[in-house]
Amino acid sequence: MKTLLIAVAVIVLMIGAQSAFAISAFESGFRHGMADAKLDEANSNQQDYIEQPGNGFANHTQQFNHGYVQGGCSITGPNHGKETDAAVFDCERTN
Repeated sequence: MKTLLIAVAVIVLMIGAQSAFAISAFESGFRHGMADAKLDEANSNQQDYIEQPGNGFANHTQQFNHGYVQGGCSITGPNHGKETDAAVFDCERTN
């Protein structure tokens, strides 16, 4: 019986640990938007996350896309944006 209780407690803790590390779609988008904006500012040859196949705005939720724009604009400021096949936005109009 004691072993069963310990096993159940471990399973409950493992399930809770997964949700503790989960981030929202908005937060994920925000982080990716910030990272891509930093790459753009550095004129990096590395491809933006949003430009990689299957990662464009059409492949994400509205919450992710909103977070991506907010994250990118938090780095670049209001006079910037992005206009590519994968993502189009203007920081001036999104704030």
